[in-house]
Amino acid sequence: LSEEETLIKIRNNIKSGIPSSKKIYLTSTRHPTKWDFPSLLEDIASSQYGIKQDKFIAGMAAWSKKAIDKKRTVAEKIVGWSAVASAANGLNPIPGLDVSVDAGVLINMVSQINKIYGLTEEQLAYIEKTTPGIIGTPEYAGLKQGILKLIAKYAATEGIILILKRMGAKVAVKNISKYIPIIGQIISAGIGYSMTLSFGESYLDEVEDKANALLDELVAAA
Repeated sequence: LSEEETLIKIRNNIKSGIPSSKKIYLTSTRHPTKWDFPSLLEDIASSQYGIKQDKFIAGMAAWSKKAIDKKRTVAEKIVGWSAVASAANGLNPIPGLDVSVDAGVLINMVSQINKIYGLTEEQLAYIEKTTPGIIGTPEYAGLKQGILKLIAKYAATEGIILILKRMGAKVAVKNISKYIPIIGQIISAGIGYSMTLSFGESYLDEVEDKANALLDELVAAA
């Protein structure tokens, strides 16, 4: 029997034993990107609401393009919350202190986004364990190196401080504006919000590209 005929035969066999079944999912932990596992995850996510849905989407494996798209929605909320935190920090009355606080906000944001898309050292190790055929390919080796560099780049305060320095003009205006009563703090808060939002959206694009590339490698190795 061909693969398609085998799947049909298994489905029909299950239906004969459970006539009331609405939907049958055929999955394999050895091949998580194949058959119905991605669809199962998507349907579980769709059955949840509110915070439960966001948590499930954030934690589920990115085994399909649809899953990655759903993760974007949750990750954008993380960026939005982080931008609000930076704005609140812009109201901080102590000049100079807010840059270090902004760095902490960005590091936390980056860490959460990496976990959502499955781009951490632990998650890469799990992928290699479940899909050993991927390890020997030069495409995966290059992709993994790029992902690890990205993780290292923004995992430490030094990397984030470099980003803030590149946004030097805005950072300078933000700090100087703190000396202007009331209006200055509002300006500073607005700049903090826009800086974090801009960086977050840019980082999401980069991480999503790597998540899609990783999925392509997993599908090819399945």
